[in-house]
Amino acid sequence: MKIIITESQFKRLIENIIKEEEKSDVVKDLEKRWAMEDEFRRIMKDVIEKTYQDYPNRIYYVDKNDPTEIYMEYDQISRYVLIDYEKLWSVFESKYDLNYYEVRDFFKGILKRDYNLRGITPFGGFRTKQQHKLKSDYD
Repeated sequence: MKIIITESQFKRLIENIIKEEEKSDVVKDLEKRWAMEDEFRRIMKDVIEKTYQDYPNRIYYVDKNDPTEIYMEYDQISRYVLIDYEKLWSVFESKYDLNYYEVRDFFKGILKRDYNLRGITPFGGFRTKQQHKLKSDYD
């Protein structure tokens, strides 16, 4: 059995197929994004905000059971957020196959939504600079 369709019908059929493929890509992207957000919240569930008198313009995001374990350091003046590479940054780089800029943009968005940090610049790839100082204060 042969079906004869017009050129315009064929064009609409192709457009619909393409739209379905694009929808599938959008759904995949959303599922990946939701998984990343869930992963971030899982990692950060035992993390609290902490400030220190010696560093009044900084907010540290530390493990509630061990305040020497810093996950992020927020400098309120420069608006930089230093993100620990091992605990956070590398998880998203490797597990979700993201490049530096994609990880940075992910952190920018989730920190805006979950922590109300607006206009920030996240940095990763190194331990926070106060990590060793705070460890020695507790030892």
